[in-house]
Amino acid sequence: MFSLAKEVVSLCKKKPNPSLKIMIVGIDGAGKTHFEEYFGSIIGHIPLQEVYEMTTIGVNTKVIQYGGFELSLWDIGGTASFRNVWKRYLNESNCIIYCIDSSNEQRLNEAYDAFTEFKRSDNKDLPVCFVLTKSDQLHPTVDLSVKSFITTQSCVSSIKYFSIKTAHNEIPQVEDIADWCIQHALF
Repeated sequence: MFSLAKEVVSLCKKKPNPSLKIMIVGIDGAGKTHFEEYFGSIIGHIPLQEVYEMTTIGVNTKVIQYGGFELSLWDIGGTASFRNVWKRYLNESNCIIYCIDSSNEQRLNEAYDAFTEFKRSDNKDLPVCFVLTKSDQLHPTVDLSVKSFITTQSCVSSIKYFSIKTAHNEIPQVEDIADWCIQHALF
């Protein structure tokens, strides 16, 4: 009886997994929701939800366990009228994933401007993982343009770039992205 009580006390004292809050932002149509769904599916083994091509209004959340951490993913809508809400999540976040649609060269400057404006609000200097989505449809000049933009971001101390293919439901670098976020997150 004593050993059972001791085990119960031990379990109660056990610390939960550390929590990591990751913002997933980018302009509307950048593939944030699609990325979040596959992130949760691959990393958290959560059954994949069908993603409709519809603009996110508000915030989609997903909580998964990975690498001894509880990862809270916040997919935040990216319409121009909603981008001012992004800064409200900065104080609670540990890391940012910024999605850029590589198939839409016409909106690259808008994506860059939205990021630049957003980072002006970041007093914590959160690490940023740039994810170039839809790279299976990549226009050759887009990759070079995005890499050039990223190298000019002196406002970010920790920065990483991933290019992911979303066709045929293949996002092979999701674990690399999760590992990078965990390693560079600000707690």
